[in-house]
Amino acid sequence: MSDIVTGRGDSKLLLLSNDAMRARRRPRAILWLWGFKAALSLSVAWPAARAIGTAYGAHPSGDAALFADGGYAMLEWLSRETATRGALTALFAAVTAVGIAFGVLPLVAAIAAIAHATPEGRAPRARQLVAIVAECAWPALGLLGLATLAEAACGALAYGISEWSHDWLTGHFGEVRGEQTLVAIFAIIACLAAIVGVVHDLARAALVRFRKGVAQALAVGVTAFRARPAALVWAWAWRSLAGLSLIALGAIASTRLGGRPGSTLVALACLHQLVALATVAMRASWLARALRAADASGSTL
Repeated sequence: MSDIVTGRGDSKLLLLSNDAMRARRRPRAILWLWGFKAALSLSVAWPAARAIGTAYGAHPSGDAALFADGGYAMLEWLSRETATRGALTALFAAVTAVGIAFGVLPLVAAIAAIAHATPEGRAPRARQLVAIVAECAWPALGLLGLATLAEAACGALAYGISEWSHDWLTGHFGEVRGEQTLVAIFAIIACLAAIVGVVHDLARAALVRFRKGVAQALAVGVTAFRARPAALVWAWAWRSLAGLSLIALGAIASTRLGGRPGSTLVALACLHQLVALATVAMRASWLARALRAADASGSTL
């Protein structure tokens, strides 16, 4: 550990060496992230479940119809223009806004926990991370805003190409070759969007590691990415693909088990949370990797 002190008295924390910044050494940080996401999900899922229960309470099979093949019952319920649907839509929008605005707090806390330890070598406690979170929250929101604008620009570019270039490409290259060219262009734009996300996380890590402002943290993120672009994209990609694979497996299991009451329903709920916890662990693992990359690049600037 280095001799960099981040607090005073019982809040003193030391910065870990580069190789010691590992997510697996901070299980409580992973649980913080999972708890925040679980609370947000529950705030939407619980009212939605009550609304569905009210709508299908008189159905002979209860809400089991919602798990029927094809999902027609669910689509039919979602298509109804009712006050309940409007309220749930507003609730979802509000929870999404809260998640975006306040999601940086547990994220910064998790990055700080991975990067620091007490003088005794133990994991930081939540109260010891308050000062770091308070210092980095607003710059983290600034980075989020810039990344959102960049991602929106990628989306607008893809939309513009699909709207204005489709006919021109098919007219000049033929339908098959034109479609292939369009897919290739979209793949390039998707790669650009992924790079934006990677650089954003590198900048977040630099922000917490060096306590720099938005511009300086972004500069460290870009420098870290330029130093090892392929390795960092791969480190992000395989963790993301692993998380998506777990979600897909969970969705398949949900389809098989859904609509059954009793212990099966409990098992399904536990499966959902295990998948959520595993995906959060993958996210924390990537943040630790981003932290090590930012630490290596930022220390040389």
